[in-house]
Amino acid sequence: MLEADMVIRINSLMRKRLPFSLTAIDIQKVLLIMRGRCDSKGLAGGDCPCALLPTRQRNTLRLLLDKRIFTPEEIAALDYHVVERAPKIGKNGLAVIRSWLNSYGHELDSPPVATRSRKEQCQNKIERAINYLRWHGYEVYRSR
Repeated sequence: MLEADMVIRINSLMRKRLPFSLTAIDIQKVLLIMRGRCDSKGLAGGDCPCALLPTRQRNTLRLLLDKRIFTPEEIAALDYHVVERAPKIGKNGLAVIRSWLNSYGHELDSPPVATRSRKEQCQNKIERAINYLRWHGYEVYRSR
């Protein structure tokens, strides 16, 4: 069914139930809800904030929230770890989402600060490797 036919049909259905007619923007919102999508020509003449995100980030956040249309406030309310562990969100995708939130005056919690130094991390990896080799029957000696 064409969009114009849908508008006429919605208007005729609404007139039967309501004593007033819908404005063009209200009809556009109803159409978006019926279609289940939000695009750059979406709500109130392009004011849909989720339309400014790239497709991958927008779709991932839709899956995460289980909603087609979301606001920056809803994303800012999420924990950093929830957004970070969302499928197909990498370091760059997270940076895009953070900059999008910043453009609306919101911030995502900052990532946790590493408490161990790089040297401690390397030493821990070496110790685990040595323990692994010893577990499998190898003898490991320190070099002099």
